Amino acid sequence: MNRWLSVASLVVLASCKGSPRWSGNKIATELQIAGFNIGIPNGWRSLAEVNASGDLARYRPGPESVGMMPEVDRDGVMTPTVMITASPRSALPAWTTCAQAVENARAHYSPPISDVRDGGSACTWHVALGRVAGTVGVRFAGDREVTVQCLIDASGDREGQRVCDDVVRTLQMP
Repeated sequence: MNRWLSVASLVVLASCKGSPRWSGNKIATELQIAGFNIGIPNGWRSLAEVNASGDLARYRPGPESVGMMPEVDRDGVMTPTVMITASPRSALPAWTTCAQAVENARAHYSPPISDVRDGGSACTWHVALGRVAGTVGVRFAGDREVTVQCLIDASGDREGQRVCDDVVRTLQMP
C-alpha cells in the first residue's frame, strides 16, 4: 500500500509523450511473485520492460514488485496499471483481519474506501481518487504480504477491470 501515490502518478503520467515507453519487443508473458504466476494478457506489457531512460523509468518496479499496463494508450481512457508487491510481513503495519487492513489503509492514506470483501487471510476493497478508481487487495503468502493495486479510469474501463479481476482471482483474493 505504500506505493499508492507512486502508482497513481504512473497512471496519470502514462499518457505523457517523449522517449519511447518500452525497451524493445515484448518479452514477458507472465509476472512471477511470491509463488504466483500471473499471465500478461495480449496488448499488455510488464513494467520491467519500461524503457530505462524514458519518461516513466522511475516507475519501474523494485525488487519486491511486478506490474503491467497496456502497451498502447487508448484514446479517451486513462491508462490502467496493475502493481503487485510482496513485502516481508515484519516490515508492514500488523493486521490479522480484513477490518484491520482497511483501517491501516484509511489511517495511512485516507482514500474513500468501499466494497470491502473479506476472505479471512485476504481481502479487497475499492478506492476513489478523483479521476482514478482502484481495487486494492492484500493477503498473506507465507512470510510475505502480497498487495495488489489496480488503477483504472474512474469513468470506467472494462478491459482494465477485467485484467484486474483476473489478477485478484489468480492471487486468491475475494
